[in-house]
Parts: sequence; C-alpha cells; structure tokens
Amino acid sequence: MRILSTVTTILLLFTAIFSQQSTAIIPELDCSQPIDIFFALDASDSLTQEEFTLEKTLVIQLLQRLIDGNRDANAGFLTFTQVINNVQNLESNLLLVQFALNNAVFDREGTSLLAPITYVYDNIFSPGNADLRGNSRKLFFLITDGEDQDSTLMQLTDISRLLEERNVTIITLGIGTLTSTVQLSEIATRPHEQNLLLFSDLNEALANISSIIDRTCTIPVVTLESVTVESSTSVTITWTPYTFATVSSYKICLTLEMRECNISFHVDPTSSSFTVDDLVPNTLYSVSVFAVTDLGVTPTSNIIQAMTSEMSVQPTILTAESLLFNLIQATWLDYGSGASYEVCVRLSGANTCVQNVSAAAGSTMTFISGLEAYTFYDVSIVAITAQGRSQPSNTITLRTAANRPGAPASLNATAQSAIELTITWTETPIEQHFGVIVEYLVCIRVVGEESCDFTLMHNATDMPFQVTQSDLEPNTTYSIRVRAINEAGSGLYTDNLYISTEPLQAVQLTAETESENIIRLTWSAVNLPSSSIINGVLAVSESPDGAVSYFSISQADALLNELDVAGFRPATTYYFTLKLNTTSGITPESNQANATTDEGEPSGAPTNFSAEAVSNTSVLLTWGEVEEDLRNGVIINYTICYSISENSCDNETVVNAPLLESTIDGLEPGTMYYFQIRASTAVGVGPSSDSISHITSTPVLVIVYIRADSYSSIDLAWENLQVTVTGYEIIIREEGSTDEVVIQYNSPTDVPESSYIITGLEPYTLYYVIVRAVTPEGNINSTERSVRTNETFPDSSVTNITATAVNSSTITLSWDEVMEGDRNGVITAYDVCVEGAGGSCDILLTVYAPDRQVSISGLINETEYSVIIRAYTSAGAGPFSQQVLVTTLPLAPGEPDVEVTVENGPLVTINGTFSQVGGPVSDVTVCVRLSEATECVNITIDSDVVMFTGNTDGLEPNTDYEVVTTIVGPGGTTVLDPVLITTLPELPEGPVENIESESSTTSIFLNWTEPASPNDDNLTFYISITLEGVVIDTIETTDTEVEISGLDSNTVYNITITPSNSVGNSTDVTTIAVATEQGI
Repeated sequence: MRILSTVTTILLLFTAIFSQQSTAIIPELDCSQPIDIFFALDASDSLTQEEFTLEKTLVIQLLQRLIDGNRDANAGFLTFTQVINNVQNLESNLLLVQFALNNAVFDREGTSLLAPITYVYDNIFSPGNADLRGNSRKLFFLITDGEDQDSTLMQLTDISRLLEERNVTIITLGIGTLTSTVQLSEIATRPHEQNLLLFSDLNEALANISSIIDRTCTIPVVTLESVTVESSTSVTITWTPYTFATVSSYKICLTLEMRECNISFHVDPTSSSFTVDDLVPNTLYSVSVFAVTDLGVTPTSNIIQAMTSEMSVQPTILTAESLLFNLIQATWLDYGSGASYEVCVRLSGANTCVQNVSAAAGSTMTFISGLEAYTFYDVSIVAITAQGRSQPSNTITLRTAANRPGAPASLNATAQSAIELTITWTETPIEQHFGVIVEYLVCIRVVGEESCDFTLMHNATDMPFQVTQSDLEPNTTYSIRVRAINEAGSGLYTDNLYISTEPLQAVQLTAETESENIIRLTWSAVNLPSSSIINGVLAVSESPDGAVSYFSISQADALLNELDVAGFRPATTYYFTLKLNTTSGITPESNQANATTDEGEPSGAPTNFSAEAVSNTSVLLTWGEVEEDLRNGVIINYTICYSISENSCDNETVVNAPLLESTIDGLEPGTMYYFQIRASTAVGVGPSSDSISHITSTPVLVIVYIRADSYSSIDLAWENLQVTVTGYEIIIREEGSTDEVVIQYNSPTDVPESSYIITGLEPYTLYYVIVRAVTPEGNINSTERSVRTNETFPDSSVTNITATAVNSSTITLSWDEVMEGDRNGVITAYDVCVEGAGGSCDILLTVYAPDRQVSISGLINETEYSVIIRAYTSAGAGPFSQQVLVTTLPLAPGEPDVEVTVENGPLVTINGTFSQVGGPVSDVTVCVRLSEATECVNITIDSDVVMFTGNTDGLEPNTDYEVVTTIVGPGGTTVLDPVLITTLPELPEGPVENIESESSTTSIFLNWTEPASPNDDNLTFYISITLEGVVIDTIETTDTEVEISGLDSNTVYNITITPSNSVGNSTDVTTIAVATEQGI
C-alpha cells in the first residue's frame, strides 16, 4: 500500500508541474498522536446476526490497529437503525469499550444515515461533551450496508460539513451492493475519494484492515489555486483557505529545478494570496504552500510552476571575491553614459542589502568591508544614469573567507565506568563557525598535567557530538576541554570541565542451579566496559568460610557475563566469589553467591550390609548409610531384594529412611538366601550392594529370658516351637557339679512362649539351665544359659582371727574369709568390735573388702581386750565370730634428744639424752648407712637409763650417710627418724707437681699441676714469697699459674706453694728458689 501511495504521489506531482493545476498530494500521517475515534455501526434488518457480529469484529480490529501503542487515545461507538442505540461515549479505557461493543444488541430495523451523523454532531464531537479533548485528532467512522431513503442529499451534506468545521474527519465504509455511493461520498470528508471505502462484504473489509488504516491516517493539504507572473522579478500566489485545523500561518515555498525551498516566507493565517518580489528574471520557479496548524504542518500542497519575464538592459558584474574573512572585492564592466554605481551586498537568499556601496562614474571596482566571516553573500550592481536606475546586474554569490571558530557549547562528561568517560557537547554556535567546521578536538588530561593525556578527533559531520575514551585510570580526576577546527585553524577551547572516573567496583554475582552437577553463574560488571576485561578468577567453596578452590576464567567467558560450571556433586551447596582482571587492575571480590545442586540418584550403595539370624524363619538385616559424598541427595528409603538364587530378585521390601535395619520373616528353615540392598533419593534408585548370603537355621529352642527370682529361685521363659511338642524338660545343674536335675513340664502350645520358676536353690550360686523340647522327631535343646541366684546374708562368720599387741596402745587384727559355702554372696565389708573391761563395743569400725586386717590405736597400755568380727553381703550382716583376747604392751621408752657430730676425717660421734623414760632401756643401737638398702656401720654405744654415747671412724670421707637410732625396752622398740649427715673430706695428699718458672727483672711467672689426690672440689693454692727468711708477700689463687710482680732485679726468692681444700692446708708443701733477671 505504501509503494502504491508513493507512486501515485509522484504521478500527481508531475501532472501538477506540467498542467499547473491544483492537485492534493496526501502522504501518510503518524496516528500515534492524541486521537478521539468514534464509530457508528449499522444494525438494520438488512444484516444478519452473523454479519452484525463481523461488523463488531471489524470495529474492534480497526480500533486496536489505529491506537496500537498509543497511550493517549479515546474511543466510543453507537449502533443505529432509524434510531440510535447502544451508545458508548468517548472512553480512555479501551478494554471497557471493547467489552461494551461485544455486548451491543442487534436491533433489526430500517436505515437512517442522518440519525447517527446528527447524534455525533450534537453529543459526541460537541463542545458540550466533557470527554472530548481540544488538542486531539478526531475521526468518525460511519459503517453501513444500506441507503438512507428518508433523508435528502443536501441534509446529509450539510450536517457532514458542520462536523468538518469542528475538525472531524468523516470516513464512510460501504458494505455490499445496496449502499449509495453518492450519499457516502458526500458524507465523507474532502477529498471524498480519500475517505470513502467500498467493500463487497464484511469479510473483504476485514481482509483489508491495513488499507483502511493507510487511507485513514492522512490529513488534507492546502489547495494552491494559481501563480501569476507580475514582472521579471515578482509573482503573486493564490490558495484556498485551509479549514481542517486551526492555522497559525502559511508557508510559501519557491524552488528551482524541483529542489528544496530556495525561497520561503511565512504569511498571516488570514491571507489567501501573497506577492513575492526580488526573483530572478527569466527563471522557472516551482511554487507550493503548507499550512502550519495546531496539529502540525500539513504535507505539501499541489505544485504550480511559473516563469518570470525577461529583464531590461543592466550592468554586468564580472567578479566578486573574498580578500579577507570580512572583506570582498567586486569588479564590473562600465555601463557607460556617465553612470555611477551602487553595489548591493545581501545575505545570500535575502532581499535586503546589508551594505550599499556607491562607486563614482567610470569606476569598475570597489571594496566592501565589515562583513561576517564565512558567510554567503549575493553581490549585484545597479547603474544610475540621468534616465534613472537600471535593472540590477547579474548576481554573484560568494562566501567570505573563514575565521577561527568560537568554542563549542554545553560541554558535558559522564563517567561510564572506572576507566571510561563519555564526553558530549553541542556544536559551536552557528554565528561563530566562521567557516566549515570539519572536526572537533577533545583534550583529556589528569588534573595538574600540562599536556593532553588523550587527544580525540571527532568529525563535525558525525552526530551526535560525542566521544568515549577508555583505558583511563580508575578513581582519577580529569580535566576536559573541546575546540572546533575549520579551514582557518583551531578555534577557542571551552572552559575546563572536571570529572572523576569511578573506582573499580566488585561485580554483582548470582548463582542458579541448572542440574545435579551444573551451576550457572551470571554476573554484571558495574561501571566496567567489556573491552577492559582480561580474564577472571572464580573462588569456589562448600561452606561460607570453608577451604577455597580457585579457577581461572578465560577472557571469552568473562565477557559473556555467564558461565555454566560443571563437575559438582549433587545435592551440595557451593559458594562462589569472582574477581575480574582488567586493564586497570583487579576488581574487589564480588558478593558471595551460592546455589545447591539438584538431587541425583545415589552413586553408592549402603555400607556394612549384614545378616543375623533372628529365628529359623527370620533374619535381621542391618546396614550403614551410604557414604555422604555418594548420597547425591536425601535418602528416602532402602529397597531390599532377596532370593534363594544368587543372581535373581524374587522378593523385595522397602524400608523408609532413617531406619537402618529390617527383619525379613517367613523364610524357609535351613535354606540359603541371598540379599542385596540399594538406596533411593527422590530422583531415583542407586546401585545395589554386593550380595550377602545367610542360611536359616533348623528349629532352635530359644530361651527368651532367664533371671534370678530370689536367693533360692530362678525364673525363665522360652519360645514355643512351631512344631509338634509333646513336653518340655528343664535340665539344671550347679556350677562345678556334673549332677543334673531334670524337671518335667507340659507347656500349652497355643501361646507364643512358656515360662517356669525353679525353686529350692542355693543362695548366690551359679546354675546352668537347658530347656529341651520333646518332639516326635527327636529332642531339641536350647542353648545352655547360666544365671546366679540372688545374695543373702552370710550363714557364718570369719575364721582364724589373729590379734597382736604392737605396743602399749596399738593392736593389729587379721582374719580369714567366711567359709565359701556360708558366704551366700560377695562379702563387701566387716564389722570389727573391740570390747574393753566394760563388756560393750568400745570401738566399732568397718573394714571394706577385700581388706581383712586393721590396726587399732588409742588403747590403754597393759590392758586385755576382746575382739569379735562379722561379715556383710549386699543382703545384710552375718553372725559375729567367737571372741579373741589380746593384751596391750607396757609403755615403750621415750625418744631421746640426739646430737650427731661429724669431725675431721671420717669420724662420727653420737650423744643422746632421754627426756622421758617410758620403761627400762635394754639396748641402744646406732646404724650409720648409705641408704635403707645398705649395710650398717654400727656405732659402739655406752648407755645408761638416761643417756648414751658412741663414735665410729670407719666411714668414707666426703660422703652422705643417714644415722638411725633404735631404743629397745620391755615395752617395745622405738626407732628414731634418720639423721642425715655428710662426712668431711680429707686434706689434699701430695705436693703440687711439674712446677715451671720464667722470670724478668721485676717479675716471676709460675705454673704447676694439681696434687695427685686433691680430695675436694674446692682446691686453693697459697703462694708464699720469702726473701732472706722474711715473707714479703702471700698470694691465694684457684688457678694453677700465677705471676709475681714488683720484685727486685738480680735477686733470689724462695717461693712456697701450699695446696688447701675445705678441710684445711695440706702438710705436703713445695718450695723452689727463683732468681729475677739482672737489670741494665
């Protein structure tokens, strides 16, 4: 449809050019502007119900297409026969309009076209309609399949033109062969052929929705009536006033050779004609008219061509050239006849001279200054003679030279990212171009730098004026300025604009589960161009703070902002962070994103699968969970498969998690079974475990429980066999005995288990019990079970009590256990009763087993005591024993005050004095020993009742000893605490050896070796210097060398060296004579 419309326009245009007739050229109009649409639908009886439904469908589709994407559209409708029905006023809610239209009622009466037009004029496109908008495009569709036989053509025409005066475009749609083309043509808005559409039926109309839209979205144009040539330089243009919208002005356009407007004027909206002067003589002009309305500028009118007449004789201007950007030179041929000249310089295309320069008669050249740079000027000359002014000469159009341009305007910059700035500006004001601006130079520099860090060139013909610079430093302030360049050179810079790049920011990371082992990562780089990304580093862990694995992301993947990462375990949560390596550094670590992979089938079987017999017909199966990293999700159940054939699965049972055991019943006794198990998640079943086998047992009699009922009875129960049993025998024997007691018992067989209490047993005795089932096929014995009867108190007391007096106040007691057969349990403790002269327990104490001895102190010396003892089990105490008598000893001697003296050499003296005599002293023994485990060196003691003394010299010198004194008397023996001593060392033995000497005039140097037996670590040497029998100096040293100074030269000194230790000086001394050197 658009191709046809364009071709039609071209044909009409050429027709207008060559015929100089008025022809409307109607291009398409944008229907997305504010629009009010109203439909009138024929509901007369010439239509069927199906056709009326098609008519409503046509309107709905027209409405949807006309307002497609338009948020500023109102619509309404009515149905008509000879009267008006189903009215829906203009409404912005188009869904409501469609709903009302779908529910419109089919009336089935005659047809009146005058009725809907009149109603729309009075009520819809009426100033009184509050829903009508003044600034909207107004369309009225009239759809009918009939003819109005009651209204005149004049009535229909008049009411339609009244609607047009309200700027309403009427579009008529005739359906079928019964319509009146004349009526519909007069109703339609002019040009009628544009707004009248005829279709054979409604289906054809529906099929041509697009052509209806194309025909509808147009506006009328101005009609150009005539162009009259007035002279060689002027024409008068006449047109029909435009009535389809409110006109603010008319635009007159004159073109040469069918190009764009060379000459244009805006004319008052009340005018319908205009005279254009200062045209070029003998020139063909194409003339057209536009209306500037409140709805916009109309398309071009029809075009009329007119040729201006020839001019009279005139001067001839030869040249005009620009010497400077504001100066031109004009030359011409002399007109003769004493003519002077007037040179007119006009802005190109203008009618008024910006400068009139006079030139004297006979002149053929002049200069015109004060012009604008790089501006087109028209230059012509008029000769002035006595006869008057000639026609203007030919016009020469030229442009003044260029000048450096002014600064661009509206400089702005936006930080696109951490490394990228986008810089925009508007062109240098046109009046400051001063030439053809060919490009713009953008200077970018870090604040503080003198020269441009980046220089960008932008072609002046490329719009918009915008450049983008990457590879900048993040978080850095830059200074930006721009200047224009024309043929005259570079112009002024703009003022500096300061802007900072963004700091590098972390990417925004998200994670999304794709499958059981794939997670999709997506990220967005904030303020970071893709061109700066080099690669990335992805950190992956299985907990927010867990161990991290790092993976490199290639540049290609990093630029995609999306990556599917595979190889994960099912049903596992993974945590991710991302850093991008860019040309400007590494971004901070991203937010931590996480995702949990979907569950999968288990990749492993349950562990530790085992079978244990429960009975001869049932097996207890137990297993462990699938290893955690093989579960691949939440285990919901376990499937057990079993069969008597190893490689088949005849039976299955399902056990819900978290149970880890199951009892399989109903098996055949004495049969080999094979078992396998596998685990399931919600996704599916995992692999089976290795097969295990189990042989069910032959019938076994199982004792359910056996326990002591008292100290003389046992209670037991057993499972009744599922075979014929004629009776049961209970066989019992005591530990250590081979004698068996057999108890006959007939148990009922209709109960699951039987029980029996065995009485008359011994206390705390271990018994072994077997239950035997007597069957026709033979006896079936249970496993032998053991049980011990409960404890009771002992039947007898302890034996072999021994009581010993230790001293005057202490006795010791010991005893043997109660006879084994009388204990009746485990002996836990003993009561010990010590009775004095009073006959009652003066001392009662408890001794806990296994101890069977005790020491009792605090008794009275030389007193007889009676001792009785009884034993305890957990059940209570047994009887007391027979009494045992014991008498305490007399008082023992008191402890003496002892003094031990260590004398020179290995000599020890001991002196002791008794402060209290506890009894006669019969013996005093003093033992000197290295330790408790070594033999004594006894000291010979002289003693009497109150004191003793003794000494020994048979000890080792410089050795640690302990001295132990023992006092013996009738009342006992007293052993004193050891006294620790150290014997003294002996004196050094032997003189010093290997004495060497050196001398000078005033000193002597000696050195020697130690004696053979120093006998002490604290060895010291005393050096005595004697001159003529007088000791003149003494030196003490622990070294084996000494220097003696301050001596006289050439003199003999006697020097004595005496070894000494902590005991004293050795008797072995050494004396040598040494002479000093003779002086000079």
